[in-house]
Amino acid sequence: IPLTARESGATLPKGSDVATSALGAESNPEFPTFGRLHRPRRISDGVIVWATDAVVLLACSRIFESSRLVAFFCLTIPMVAAVLGGTYRRPRLTLSTLSDLKSMLITASIPLIIVSVFDLERSSSAERHYLPLVVILALPLSRVLSSILLRRLRQARRGLPTLVIGSGVIADQIVETLREDRSFGLDPVGFVDRQSESPATCLVPRLGRLTDFDDVLRTENIRCVIVAFSAINDVSVVKLLRAMRPYPVEFFVVPRLFEFGASSGDVRTEDCGGIPLVWLPNRAWRSEHLAVKRLGDILMAATTLIVAAPVMVLTAIAVRVTSPGPVLFRQRRVGRHGEVFEMLKFRSMRHDPDAAPVQGGGGDPRITRVGRLIRKTSIDELPQLFNVLAGRMSMVGPRPELPEFVDEIESSVPAYGDRHRLQVGLTGWAQIHRLRGVGTSLEQRALFDNYYIDHWSLWRDVCIVLRTATVIVRGS
Repeated sequence: IPLTARESGATLPKGSDVATSALGAESNPEFPTFGRLHRPRRISDGVIVWATDAVVLLACSRIFESSRLVAFFCLTIPMVAAVLGGTYRRPRLTLSTLSDLKSMLITASIPLIIVSVFDLERSSSAERHYLPLVVILALPLSRVLSSILLRRLRQARRGLPTLVIGSGVIADQIVETLREDRSFGLDPVGFVDRQSESPATCLVPRLGRLTDFDDVLRTENIRCVIVAFSAINDVSVVKLLRAMRPYPVEFFVVPRLFEFGASSGDVRTEDCGGIPLVWLPNRAWRSEHLAVKRLGDILMAATTLIVAAPVMVLTAIAVRVTSPGPVLFRQRRVGRHGEVFEMLKFRSMRHDPDAAPVQGGGGDPRITRVGRLIRKTSIDELPQLFNVLAGRMSMVGPRPELPEFVDEIESSVPAYGDRHRLQVGLTGWAQIHRLRGVGTSLEQRALFDNYYIDHWSLWRDVCIVLRTATVIVRGS
């Protein structure tokens, strides 16, 4: 019996009906329940590259006797930068050292610059001259060795089971390249498309339609999905891939107009027989990334609450004195996966418990004089930091909406429900682009929020927080 997403330990975004709202003519009354996908019992490519780097860098550091600690520092900094940059997470289809040479030289030069400001009196003159050369050559040498090792391993074992979406000329060319060159490490087992039967020229069997995606993934234990040009519309494919992102499957997409260099300069682009494959990272779903994001939320929320405590006390007194009613405004909002929680804010309007909920705006006559000030400076948002500490919100994420408006919006904006895949936040990618409140396009807000989720990174969160701080300081 196929396991549902909840039984397999995974979660799917509520309000994202892949089968009915995304697949159009191929709709199925059943919501796809992606079963458990078993991980292959073998060492991943990233672990092999990391282990080779560690062995080579450690061996090189032992060459220097009088300055071993300095050499160890210079050699480990590039490796730490590779870990933080996700180099070992990125799947490697083309085993090319030259593609990583630029980034390796940049990271290798950083520790050399740091060390150059110190006087290495304890080092012999020979070591002082050889250290930069060894540091610059160590990582390329390691990548050459790891590429040789990976190439031999891929030739000796079966590649990762790969599913192709699409059955046109481009899909056939990708399948032919992967089958002829086993060094890519992928084994195309079939394709899914809208056609009712396999084309005469197709090199792999047709495994079903897009609505059969669930069964195909579990039956063939798919580890990689390549999206080529297909008869299936892009909206359907995007909807399905978004629902699949929490699962241990790597995604590659053939970009449009690739013949004109549409993907040139992208460090995550792999060359597959002259056809670029753009890797779609799943950073927002990695457990370690979510843990780092959560830790950052706790530290930032706790620090802000401590620093802003006097301001919050004065604001509470001002709200209480100038307007009858409670200090805090409480309202039900929709969070991650459609879960409803109670949002907390300093009350900025006259208290009216019988008033119907409306989307707020700066010209609302119910706003008090104190409320206008705390709204302009975003002081009214400070109590939401308690929701961040409780895990109901994040510092950065899509803004939470009222349940009544979510139900209404999802019927007119299909992609709006996809923004509930990640935790809602105090500020977000849409907010720093002035997409907030009445008068803004719901389609644009959904587009920006989904872009943030699909391209999430810790550095992007930092940038959003900094840009939000500048907006608050300007009072805009």
